[in-house]
Amino acid sequence: MSMSKVLHSLVALAFIAFAVLQYNDPDGWKWMIAYLLVAVVPLHKVFGKHWPYYTIGIAVATILGLIFNAYQITSWIDAGKPAFIDYEPTDVQAVEDIREYLGICISAVVGVVYAVLDFRRDRLGK
Repeated sequence: MSMSKVLHSLVALAFIAFAVLQYNDPDGWKWMIAYLLVAVVPLHKVFGKHWPYYTIGIAVATILGLIFNAYQITSWIDAGKPAFIDYEPTDVQAVEDIREYLGICISAVVGVVYAVLDFRRDRLGK
């Protein structure tokens, strides 16, 4: 297996792990779906598939997710920026919100990177 396929596999496994970790979250189903949809992007590369519109769709969806959930940053700041791991029970929602937002950030970075890779592949004919 080539080094690039190993890296794509690791990215896919990371997002699958993110999805699995959502099993006990009250709204975990929506995050499981979101992370698994992102996991499909690097899996395309592992299996030699080229679906640029899917990759672009994921990139756009995650960027829109960042925009529409930006309020989570302000709610976390308003709560006094509680720590992500050790938090008081009163700060649970603010911590949950900022963790979800960071998950969207990671998903957006991956989506955009893969969209750029697909664009460069199409543009350069590789």
